[in-house]
Formats: sequence, structure tokens, C-alpha cells
Amino acid sequence: MKVLIPLLLTVFCIPGTLHGQNNTKEALIKKTKEYGTALQQAFITEKKSAGAPELNNASLEQNMPAPFNQTNVIRYFVPASADHVTLIIADTTGQLVKCFPILEKGAGQTIIAAGDLAPGSYFYILLIDRKKMITRQMLLTR
Repeated sequence: MKVLIPLLLTVFCIPGTLHGQNNTKEALIKKTKEYGTALQQAFITEKKSAGAPELNNASLEQNMPAPFNQTNVIRYFVPASADHVTLIIADTTGQLVKCFPILEKGAGQTIIAAGDLAPGSYFYILLIDRKKMITRQMLLTR
């Protein structure tokens, strides 16, 4: 399975690419490849990633309402020890649809608007320190 991540999304989705950090073309390409690998692994592996025990305390709740047709809420918990956290939305082929960098630790939520998404099934993945922690599935109806 190939996962395509546009370079433009890299700047907004991949930790370590904003705010005066190394943003050269080569650095962005390298981070894109690393991030693409992490996203591919998120679809390959079904178990929680082995990591620091406190990172395994992360949680990702089922979207509400489920299924949804306009907006929904995804609640999560990010341990204080996490460095880089991203919520990824992907279609069933593994194509990146949206990503949301999570900057706050602890309990939080993200509101997803259906917008230009086609009706169908999507995966949302909580990546912590570039490792897949939890994957859930959501259904968009019209």
C-alpha cells in the first residue's frame, strides 16, 4: 500500500517543521518519508506500539455521533510525557485526508467537519512520537 503525503501538508502536519526549526527542502522530504512510514505502519499493525509505559495511557474515543453527516467530535487523552502528537484522518486506501497537530497534553477534543469529505468509511489515528498508539474507524453519511 502506498501512502502519499503532499509536501505542503508536511509543514502543517509533521512535528518539527515549524517555528524556526530545520525547514530546508531536504529536511522536509526526510520528515515526509519518516511520517509516511509511521502512517503506513499505523495501517499494518493492530496493536499498541511498544513505548514508554506512560505513553500507553493515551486514549482515543469513538467519534460522536457515529455515524456522522455534518460534524463530529473525537475526544482523546495525551500523556504529559508525549512530545509530538498528531491526529490523522485517512481513507480506507491509506490516503491522508486531514491531520491535526495536537499541542496540548491531557484531555482534549477535535471537531471534524464533513466539508468536502465523500461519504464513506475513514480511519482516525493517534500518533504519539511518530508511533501509532490507537486507531479507530468512523463512518460519514449524507
